[in-house]
Amino acid sequence: MIRKLAQSEWQEYVCDELWPVLSWLDERYKISISEVILDIKGVYTDIYVNGILNADVMGAAAMEFPATDSLRIGDDWFSCPEHYCSIQSKVGQDVRRTAISLTDRIRSLFASNAHR
Repeated sequence: MIRKLAQSEWQEYVCDELWPVLSWLDERYKISISEVILDIKGVYTDIYVNGILNADVMGAAAMEFPATDSLRIGDDWFSCPEHYCSIQSKVGQDVRRTAISLTDRIRSLFASNAHR
């Protein structure tokens, strides 16, 4: 189950590692936060933005923000594995869909890395 956060709650649940990325997306591409979803246990935070995170945006982001242990950059997403927080596009997605979410993919990645 999920809970959509009020804008007044965003600062509390969006990790510090992703705020620079969100500011950069807004300043450079006018891509801003559309909604922030928290899982019912309060562990995973999914940040949905109102623009498309296409190859051009992600390529420029990769040059601006080198990937680190606390910032991962994918084909169309950003994540902070340390705080279980992710950024992805809301465009073309139903946030309440039943398909595998980015958070589920990240959990799967951690599980597979734990066996190495």
